[in-house]
Amino acid sequence: MIVSRYYFTVIFGLHLLINFYHGYSHGMTNVNLTLFQTVYVGLVIFLLPAYGLFLIFREKLKKGAAVFAFSMLAGFSFGYGFHFIFDTPDLYLNVSGHGAHGFFHSAVLLAVIQFSGFFYGFCVWRSQFAHNKQIQPTAEKRGG
Repeated sequence: MIVSRYYFTVIFGLHLLINFYHGYSHGMTNVNLTLFQTVYVGLVIFLLPAYGLFLIFREKLKKGAAVFAFSMLAGFSFGYGFHFIFDTPDLYLNVSGHGAHGFFHSAVLLAVIQFSGFFYGFCVWRSQFAHNKQIQPTAEKRGG
């Protein structure tokens, strides 16, 4: 449990640092977010993983890992789509000028840390099923 907390905290901390730098690069390149994007970033990319980490520290590892994994996957999907797939002002190919390199590199780092957070959270969540299973004796061992 302590190891899980440590890794979740490190992933969350890196996630925050990269997100703050990426937000700064949005400002440097004049790439503004829509209202939907702003709300999504606030709720799904910042609050949900923080809530998952809170649950983990409250001894609710299974639920916390699930919330953390879901939020990281949702953030990854959102960022990957806007930065690398859809032709929007957020698409890295459409960003130019001072800060464009920082924008691109922070978008790549966000994709890596968010996918890593999803993968780790999913693995911890999945491991809780095996950990919580109780072995039931078979009919042969019960004598029947």
